[in-house]
Amino acid sequence: MLVAPTEPPIFGELGGRSSTPELYGADFLFAGTHGMVGVQRKEIRDFIQSARNGRMWRELAKMSALHHPVLLVEGAWMWSQSGVSMVDPTVTRDWVRGVLWSVQEEGIWLVDSAGASDSVEVLRGLERWAKKAHHRLVLRRNPGPRWDEGSREWWVHFCQGFEGLGVERSCALVDHFEGRLPIKWTVTERELTKVEGIGKIMAHRLWDALETGETDDRDQDDTGAG
Repeated sequence: MLVAPTEPPIFGELGGRSSTPELYGADFLFAGTHGMVGVQRKEIRDFIQSARNGRMWRELAKMSALHHPVLLVEGAWMWSQSGVSMVDPTVTRDWVRGVLWSVQEEGIWLVDSAGASDSVEVLRGLERWAKKAHHRLVLRRNPGPRWDEGSREWWVHFCQGFEGLGVERSCALVDHFEGRLPIKWTVTERELTKVEGIGKIMAHRLWDALETGETDDRDQDDTGAG
């Protein structure tokens, strides 16, 4: 197994250090019986941040070149009774589920672990399993890009990193701006509210999340679906 140089020392026991996994958007890379397996490890806080700023989607897009891309989410979420994360109170269980479902929709496997030590055991077990000849991985698709960075599909997944943006709103937002998202916000909050399903509150949240420039419309009243 090849281990990315950025991984903590505890993972060094799994194999040699190499930057090769990073070329595929992974932290760990090894050959299974039926192709290459790449694993991207995300601690919960990094999962949240990278889903919101698009970094995770860029990494997962690279992983589509692998036969078997895997996302390993490390840590315990700990939810309140109202479904709010006790790790990050700005995150809800519904948002996390939506992000994870979007990941699975692209054929990326999801596994979890309790912590770094458990992740080591998960990775060891996955490597052993992937090297067995009796399972049906041979029936998996061939690797190849399905949503390249900058494509409509990539932007739709990126948008779902924002709280309150599901698949339908993300598609409407991307399609309204002709298959892209104005990351530097060359549009105003008022223009964002013209997107179907985006009200004033949601437009304000989107603008603030990217922290750029001034806006001509900071009204917090929501006349549409926020």
